[in-house]
Amino acid sequence: MRGLKTALMAAAVLAVVLALGGFFLPSRVAVVRDTVIQAPPGKVFSWIEDLHRYRRWQPWTELDPETRFEFKGPAAGTGAKMYWISEHPGVGTGSVEITEAVAPRRVVLAVDYGDTGRAVQTLELAPVAEGTRVRWRFEMDVERDLVARYLGLLFDRWLGAEYEKGLARLKALVEGES
Repeated sequence: MRGLKTALMAAAVLAVVLALGGFFLPSRVAVVRDTVIQAPPGKVFSWIEDLHRYRRWQPWTELDPETRFEFKGPAAGTGAKMYWISEHPGVGTGSVEITEAVAPRRVVLAVDYGDTGRAVQTLELAPVAEGTRVRWRFEMDVERDLVARYLGLLFDRWLGAEYEKGLARLKALVEGES
């Protein structure tokens, strides 16, 4: 009986330490990846400000080729919106809207993952000697969700690899375009 009490007390102390520790973790999650594409900024910009093209280089589109897409608003630029519906748990259902498009330097997207939350993606373009540096940034505010704060520690590893895939696809598409 004494062993059970000790185990329960240790579990309770651990739970309190983890809960309190979560408050000291960042409430904002950020992941950043970049690449250089051998093309001028204007050409790269045309691939990221058009959501019809955007979906072609996103890494999640290959997870479920049956994903359904719907587009609303302008064809490209600020106000363009794309909805997706997928049965695949890695894709899910949600929407993305371009909230800012500054040619040929930056596109900001508001992403709604439904129950999973909302995030902001920013794609920044900068001319370099080799072409255009594309920096893709993901930011999400997990607020007071302690579990999400702990999971946030893993986002760079999980999401970073997907962003690298997406940037590699974007690079291949843009550089392969004549």
